[in-house]
Amino acid sequence: FHLCVYQDGRVLIVAGVESPERWGFSLKVGTLIGMTDTASGQVLMAFQEELERKRMLKLHVPVDGELPVDAKQLAADLARIKERGHARMPSRQVKGVKNLAYPVFGRNGHAIASLTTPFIERIDQAPVPTMNEVGERMKTAAQTLTELMGLNVYWEPGVGGS
Repeated sequence: FHLCVYQDGRVLIVAGVESPERWGFSLKVGTLIGMTDTASGQVLMAFQEELERKRMLKLHVPVDGELPVDAKQLAADLARIKERGHARMPSRQVKGVKNLAYPVFGRNGHAIASLTTPFIERIDQAPVPTMNEVGERMKTAAQTLTELMGLNVYWEPGVGGS
């Protein structure tokens, strides 16, 4: 997984952990990724006040290869992410990869980071966690990071939120 933050119109990977499997897929720490076409960027935007989200989009600097996103579709995607409490979407960069992203909240109750993992489905008989099991573990990790940031209540889908 990797931990991302918003920085001046882009999304920056600030930390990462390699897969415990023999092989994996990851992004390097320090990499700038798309804000509008990634699960990480969309989670960071979904859990902001509307004015902050507009500011983020105004400052948006596309990275190389970033796909354009229709504004209405983006708004619908962000609303769905906020309702669900996380992003779960096919990668828009790599075929066959699904991305899971969970918000890490700061004291103000808005996302200050996104905890994201690419999920690649195994087709053999290896005993690995399902996408839902990985999601539950990530949610727990995001809750722990949120608590470490000083917010003692993690946002629950359908129960208010920012």
